[in-house]
Amino acid sequence: NNASSPTINMNISYMYGWNLIGLPLEIEDSNYQILFPESSEGTLYSYNGEQYLLEEELQMGNGYWLRFDNEGVSELFGLPVNQITIPLLHGWNLFSGISTDVDVDNIIDEEGIIVPNTIYGFTDFYFLPNFIEAGKGYWVYSLDDGYITLTTDTTQYLSKSITFNDKTDKGNSLQFTNSKGHTVNLY
Repeated sequence: NNASSPTINMNISYMYGWNLIGLPLEIEDSNYQILFPESSEGTLYSYNGEQYLLEEELQMGNGYWLRFDNEGVSELFGLPVNQITIPLLHGWNLFSGISTDVDVDNIIDEEGIIVPNTIYGFTDFYFLPNFIEAGKGYWVYSLDDGYITLTTDTTQYLSKSITFNDKTDKGNSLQFTNSKGHTVNLY
């Protein structure tokens, strides 16, 4: 092992029950039972745009469902990653970020495929996140197949701006409310 490689450790917290998680570091053995030894066996699922797939290993950029019997923290060791380009399929996708939190407004979407306000995190209920947190997974709705990039260096992209034409007032909406009274509107 190269002693000069800047291996870091990162604590990823999880709740009791189902969690949306991601792999925030470059790790040699990314088997979920090694990374998250407290997780329930046989509960790591990815989503391929049509169905959930049972998985054994996590890949950076993908988001996953993983179930835990208790809340707690896993300590991960690996190399930090400060930029990733993630392929999205038309429709709903599960994705995750890099080794640092990225402001959702700084996600690089040059093709304009992300539908505004369709990035959802999950903590007992769905919410609209301000940041793509390291180690967490998120849903996003994409208008088309394409790519998005998450990076710590957004300076080269900040000059680009697009205007969003809000059509939600003319669209249909569906409202979800959970047992704790948290509400999410889908348009």
